[in-house]
Amino acid sequence: MGSGQGSVSTAEILAELSALAAAISAGTLASDARVIPLADVERAWAEAGSTRQRIVITP
Repeated sequence: MGSGQGSVSTAEILAELSALAAAISAGTLASDARVIPLADVERAWAEAGSTRQRIVITP
């Protein structure tokens, strides 16, 4: 899948959703993400360029 709205059509996303959900449920889809609270958004921006992890900001 691409990144950002419009990189993949809605039809293409819908066609893959069930397989994606199954992979997530089975634990076969790996995601290297780090959750950072919104209160630490400055730290997230500072670290974004020096990590290969996907940073996820949460409320």
